[in-house]
Amino acid sequence: MRRVTIPLAALSSALLACTLSIKIPFVQEIKTGPMTTEAVRVALPEEGTPEVIIDFAVGQLSLEPGAEGALLEGSASYNARQLAPRVEADGNRIRLSTGDLRELKGIPRADAEIENRWELRLAGAPMTLALNAGAYQGRLELGGLALERLTIKDGASDVVVSFAKPNQAEMQELRYETGASDVRLKGLANANFERLIFRGGAGNYTLDFTGELRRSGQVTVEAGLGNVTLVIPPGVPVDIQIQGALSGVMIYGGFMGSGDSYTQQGEGPRLTFTVRLGAGSLTLRNP
Repeated sequence: MRRVTIPLAALSSALLACTLSIKIPFVQEIKTGPMTTEAVRVALPEEGTPEVIIDFAVGQLSLEPGAEGALLEGSASYNARQLAPRVEADGNRIRLSTGDLRELKGIPRADAEIENRWELRLAGAPMTLALNAGAYQGRLELGGLALERLTIKDGASDVVVSFAKPNQAEMQELRYETGASDVRLKGLANANFERLIFRGGAGNYTLDFTGELRRSGQVTVEAGLGNVTLVIPPGVPVDIQIQGALSGVMIYGGFMGSGDSYTQQGEGPRLTFTVRLGAGSLTLRNP
């Protein structure tokens, strides 16, 4: 496994890029040391649909299906005690957090580079999942799970979220809120969502709707200075309404229209988009 380090200078720049506050406090002193790896395992609650919350402040996070006999399992490797994983359970509500740095509201001051890597697996039982993260690299494979709701909120990030297989539950809502990030959402048709809401800042965002579209869905995309790409397979009926001061719309494939309205003809479940962009750009293309 590749070793990942987070230089404090880079982390500081990233956090400055995704906040409106000019004064960024140092949250605390962090003493780094040798790498520590510990197992993470959370049992399935005895009743109710699990509500899984992951608070991941900084580092590299890998999430995929495959937990056996547990709600969540895997490992955490870190070089600062403040990043040690902490599990809190209240009935069917489970929270896994990076210890004392659950929420990164300022810049940690450390005597060396911070290293933090979590590799986690989730069970296939029906659940809701919320991920709150700071400056991090994320590789999240969520295909084949049974997610009834998914919420992701992060700061300066480099993230790929993929649904390689159909979601085994009807997802009420998929919500993603991010800052100055590079975000790629892949296989979104497999997410089986009713409603998708994506909000970004000044980043590069790709929403790829390949996969098996089982039902019609509503999609809202909002971004400031972001460059947004929507990848939609041919033959999927689409209505797209655009609001805001776009710097340009680029079209590749079977889309028709101009100005603030575009369509694609097809049969079966329909995707209806509302796109609100500031001075960013929008690309519509087929795979």
